[in-house]
Amino acid sequence: MHGRVCAFFLLLPCAGFGQLDRSSLNGTVTDPNGARVPGTQVTAIHSATGLARKTESSSQGDYAFDGLAIGLYTIVFSKPGFTELRVKQVDQIVGTPSRLL
Repeated sequence: MHGRVCAFFLLLPCAGFGQLDRSSLNGTVTDPNGARVPGTQVTAIHSATGLARKTESSSQGDYAFDGLAIGLYTIVFSKPGFTELRVKQVDQIVGTPSRLL
């Protein structure tokens, strides 16, 4: 019985290490007048790897990316009828949530 308890406690610290190189990014998409814009495609492109993650803003214009690898990103906002917006050099830092727009 003691062997099982020890093995369980030895695995606990490992689970935490997997999240040490991740961050999150969220925000609200608005138009020039401050109105929220739902249904906007938001793409986070990792500058070093080219890996892209996509999401869509909610009915309230909110968006979120969880579990982003650390590093620099270009964030692209696009929706038909609106001018595409690219925000470059968005630095995601370990364990630090970021807010953009």
